[in-house]
Amino acid sequence: MNGRRLHQLSPEAWRRLDDELDQLLEMDERERADRLKALARSRPADVPILLVLLQAKDSEETLEQRLLAALSHLAGQAAQEPGRRIGPWRLVRPIGCGGMAEVHLAERADGAFKRRVALKLLWPGLVDRDAEGFVRQERQILADLDDPRIAALLDGGVTDCGRPWLAMEYVDGLPIDQVCRLRDLDLAARLRRFIEVARAVAEAHRRLIVHGDIKPANVLVTDAGKVKLLDFGIGRLLNSHAQTDDTAGWNALTPDWSSPEQKQGQAPSPASDIYQLGLLLKSLTEDVLPASHHRRREIDAILAQALDPDPRRRTISADHLADDLTNLLAHRPVTSLRADLAYRTRCLIRRRWPALLLSIIALISGVAFLDHEFEQIQQLDERNAANEAVLVYLEEMLNLSNPQQTSERLHDSVDLLADAAAGLDQRLRDQPMARSRVLNTLGRIHQARNENLLAARRHSEALELAREHAIEDELDGALEGLAVAGIWGGDYARSEDYLRELIELRIKQGMPPPALNRARLQLADLLHSRGKYAAALDQAHAAHASAIDTGLSGRVLGMILRDLGHFDAAGQAFAASRTYETRRDSPAASRLSELSDHRAVLLLHRGEFAGARQAMDHSAVLRLGYLGPDWGGLVWTRHWYALHALATGDAERAASLLDTQSAEYASFFGESSHVLAFARSDRAYAALALGDLDTASKLFAQAGHVLETIQDGDHPRLAEILLGEALVALADERRNDARAAAERALGIRDRLPSDAAGAETWRANACRIVRFTGGRCANAQGGLDQRGLDSARLRFALEGLCRIAEQPSGPDWDCMSPPNDR
Repeated sequence: MNGRRLHQLSPEAWRRLDDELDQLLEMDERERADRLKALARSRPADVPILLVLLQAKDSEETLEQRLLAALSHLAGQAAQEPGRRIGPWRLVRPIGCGGMAEVHLAERADGAFKRRVALKLLWPGLVDRDAEGFVRQERQILADLDDPRIAALLDGGVTDCGRPWLAMEYVDGLPIDQVCRLRDLDLAARLRRFIEVARAVAEAHRRLIVHGDIKPANVLVTDAGKVKLLDFGIGRLLNSHAQTDDTAGWNALTPDWSSPEQKQGQAPSPASDIYQLGLLLKSLTEDVLPASHHRRREIDAILAQALDPDPRRRTISADHLADDLTNLLAHRPVTSLRADLAYRTRCLIRRRWPALLLSIIALISGVAFLDHEFEQIQQLDERNAANEAVLVYLEEMLNLSNPQQTSERLHDSVDLLADAAAGLDQRLRDQPMARSRVLNTLGRIHQARNENLLAARRHSEALELAREHAIEDELDGALEGLAVAGIWGGDYARSEDYLRELIELRIKQGMPPPALNRARLQLADLLHSRGKYAAALDQAHAAHASAIDTGLSGRVLGMILRDLGHFDAAGQAFAASRTYETRRDSPAASRLSELSDHRAVLLLHRGEFAGARQAMDHSAVLRLGYLGPDWGGLVWTRHWYALHALATGDAERAASLLDTQSAEYASFFGESSHVLAFARSDRAYAALALGDLDTASKLFAQAGHVLETIQDGDHPRLAEILLGEALVALADERRNDARAAAERALGIRDRLPSDAAGAETWRANACRIVRFTGGRCANAQGGLDQRGLDSARLRFALEGLCRIAEQPSGPDWDCMSPPNDR
């Protein structure tokens, strides 16, 4: 009798069993035995259940937990009806029931967006009273775990009745062992699917996250053959009731699939995940590996190392396990098996047998083949040594946050990252490959947390090591990381050099098209940030035409087209991007939120302010979903809300939002960032609308200084800053300065293509300011749409200046219309 059936009993059956259990507990052993024999004749199905409950009497905690589950059924908490709302989700239908939770297909109930999830409603008594705080903590920890092979934890909370719930990505598939047997997959096909599982676990370990309950039921395979690993974070949640003293232990979630140390009550670790991966590999291969199978010896060696009872002697990482199996499939030596000359030669013959059949030529070239093989093995040994050093180092870091492994103050994520960087020189001094790998990992984590300056520092250290020791894999990671950091931080010229070097490196290494395409899109993004719109557009069009990742390429292409004023074409690119993203097996909330941001700004420029606000709200909901309500870092949506306020005449709200946003941009990206310059320019226009010339003048000057340094020529968006400076100069009665700034702004925009409606509207606005300053401009204005962001921003700025002009000491000019219009 297992825990699953206890939760499948009807309330009537539970009442009967509850009464019977009370009587049995009052009897002595002889009376109890006689009563059970009688029940075996009258109600044989009840006897195994009663035996389970009676066997738990020696373990007070276990019996209490089982009785709590029983009482929850009697109280009507277990069976949830379709249509009931849990948090923002509405239950559609039950899809599973187990010893830990009942699982329902659910859909979004608040109309914010459409999404179906697998909602796990945990049984009462499995977690402690602080379940709500723990669910929130786990959601934040796992928000960064964005891997297509891992089902994302999307949401979580506690019901009014105190039952924790978790909303997971819904995966329509079958357990991996069932798929292997139902489809009668051969050994190679099974190993390829298992390798995907191991790579997913390795990605989680790189982000300092362990699973703790890897088993076939938590590894699903879709009809398309894609692997999905479920239930990250469930283990930590269900063991949150463990005490913090030295004697407390973690309960193994699934005893048959737990490592020896988990059964002893220790916390899950990367080593316990390795053990469970070994059990999974054994389960998938045992029925296709007869004793005579030529792969038996290698598989047995891999399994023996993964399933070693001593965690210190196990396979050093999930990547190492995947690498060994990849080598096995490619007829290369596996490191788990002693690689003597005979074994290496057999692997070589299996791999290169057609060439070795060529008599004299093959014999002459055989030495070269063997030399190359030994060189490959040496490189593999170096990588394995680096992997081992990285794993040991990360385990030490993880233990700093484990109350059972340290008596010191527990480390939060910020402390952990700082300590991880501080200890590298001391602990990995003689391991340049491991040091550079950890540095790049830390850089990516900092970048995901929007800590741009720290990310740049770590990637720079990794780049120096990779160049010095010719470590191409980490050179690739460092170049990409530095380029991304530079795009946001303002180091544009150097970032462009990094990206061009990265593209050349990936071409040289024969990297797959997606990696090369991503680097080219990053270059397009950088060129756009620098204001080199034509070159950026060429790169983006080429990447989009490849159809490799139209989600990313459509977004980059759309924002370039938007800033060129091609609003219709930009909308089509964003629509193509959204279609691609929503059709993915696991749509990434981070990508969808960024796409919603760009669409919102496009709608602002088109004057569709209500639709823009709706897109911003959608983006905010997505961000709160994957960052959590307590996230204290960068929330991009705040800037877009400020633009909406500026466009709709709420200058005070725009100013407040932009003050906060500018401070965050400065903190995360530094003073040289183009996004900080744009935020300060927007804040200066809010100051004009409020009649605050001093603030406007100072912010326009700061923003202009940054954009002047971004590229050799004039950045196209420098023009909007110059128009603002022209208005400030006009209010100060510096008419010549005003005219010079306005005419320069118009000249900058005149160098861009003029066949876009948005570009023509912008020129019309610029012409109006030129005429205000006494200059002449022949641009026609008739029939142009004046509803967009640029027009609204200018209109409210002029209204603010009008209020200044009406004051007794105000400037002597008619604020209502340009001189050439009168």
